[in-house]
Amino acid sequence: MSEVNTGPRPGGWTRFVTARPRLSLLVALVITALA
Repeated sequence: MSEVNTGPRPGGWTRFVTARPRLSLLVALVITALA
């Protein structure tokens, strides 16, 4: 992963989701599984 979020930036997550919708879905599933 070349893009790493080092902190909550305004619009950063939205841009990431728009660029990689499938990857963001996978990340969301992993986060919910670990939560």
